[in-house]
Amino acid sequence: ILLLIAIYKMLEQLILVLTIIQVAVIAISTSLFIWILCEIWIYICSSQVIVAICIYIITNIVEIISLLCSYRLILYRK
Repeated sequence: ILLLIAIYKMLEQLILVLTIIQVAVIAISTSLFIWILCEIWIYICSSQVIVAICIYIITNIVEIISLLCSYRLILYRK
Protein backbone atom coordinates (compact mmCIF):
# COMPACT_ATOMS: atom_id res chain seq x y z
CA ILE A 1 0.00 0.00 0.00
CA LEU A 2 2.83 2.41 0.86
CA LEU A 3 4.44 1.66 -2.50
CA LEU A 4 1.20 2.55 -4.29
CA ILE A 5 1.01 5.84 -2.39
CA ALA A 6 4.64 6.60 -3.30
CA ILE A 7 3.98 5.82 -6.98
CA TYR A 8 0.86 8.01 -6.89
CA LYS A 9 2.83 10.90 -5.35
CA MET A 10 5.55 10.51 -7.99
CA LEU A 11 2.96 10.54 -10.78
CA GLU A 12 1.38 13.63 -9.23
CA GLN A 13 4.77 15.40 -9.27
CA LEU A 14 5.39 14.27 -12.85
CA ILE A 15 2.01 15.64 -13.97
CA LEU A 16 2.81 18.93 -12.22
CA VAL A 17 6.20 19.17 -13.96
CA LEU A 18 4.65 18.31 -17.34
CA THR A 19 1.95 20.95 -16.79
CA ILE A 20 4.64 23.56 -16.03
CA ILE A 21 6.59 22.52 -19.15
CA GLN A 22 3.43 22.64 -21.27
CA VAL A 23 2.56 26.14 -20.01
CA ALA A 24 6.16 27.27 -20.55
CA VAL A 25 6.18 25.94 -24.13
CA ILE A 26 2.86 27.68 -24.85
CA ALA A 27 4.20 30.92 -23.35
CA ILE A 28 7.45 30.74 -25.34
CA SER A 29 5.74 29.86 -28.64
CA THR A 30 3.16 32.63 -28.12
CA SER A 31 5.93 35.17 -27.41
CA LEU A 32 7.90 34.00 -30.45
CA PHE A 33 4.81 34.21 -32.66
CA ILE A 34 4.09 37.76 -31.44
CA TRP A 35 7.78 38.66 -31.79
CA ILE A 36 7.78 37.45 -35.43
CA LEU A 37 4.59 39.42 -36.12
CA CYS A 38 6.22 42.49 -34.58
CA GLU A 39 9.37 41.99 -36.64
CA ILE A 40 7.25 41.94 -39.80
CA TRP A 41 5.30 44.97 -38.57
CA ILE A 42 8.54 46.85 -37.78
CA TYR A 43 9.91 45.93 -41.21
CA ILE A 44 6.77 47.32 -42.88
CA CYS A 45 6.80 50.61 -41.00
CA SER A 46 9.95 51.07 -38.95
CA SER A 47 8.95 53.40 -36.15
CA GLN A 48 10.35 53.59 -32.62
CA VAL A 49 6.84 53.99 -31.23
CA ILE A 50 5.70 50.69 -32.79
CA VAL A 51 8.80 48.92 -31.42
CA ALA A 52 8.05 50.25 -27.93
CA ILE A 53 4.38 49.21 -28.16
CA CYS A 54 5.36 45.71 -29.37
CA ILE A 55 7.85 45.20 -26.54
CA TYR A 56 5.23 46.44 -24.06
CA ILE A 57 2.60 44.03 -25.42
CA ILE A 58 5.03 41.07 -25.40
CA THR A 59 6.12 41.68 -21.81
CA ASN A 60 2.49 42.05 -20.71
CA ILE A 61 1.46 38.80 -22.39
CA VAL A 62 4.41 36.93 -20.83
CA GLU A 63 3.46 38.36 -17.41
CA ILE A 64 -0.20 37.35 -17.86
CA ILE A 65 0.82 33.82 -18.91
CA SER A 66 3.17 33.44 -15.92
CA LEU A 67 0.41 34.72 -13.61
CA LEU A 68 -2.02 32.18 -15.08
CA CYS A 69 0.62 29.48 -14.64
CA SER A 70 1.18 30.29 -10.97
CA TYR A 71 -2.58 30.57 -10.38
CA ARG A 72 -3.06 27.16 -11.97
CA LEU A 73 -0.36 25.70 -9.71
CA ILE A 74 -2.06 27.17 -6.63
CA LEU A 75 -5.35 25.61 -7.73
CA TYR A 76 -3.60 22.31 -8.46
CA ARG A 77 -2.02 22.14 -4.98
CA LYS A 78 -5.36 22.61 -3.19
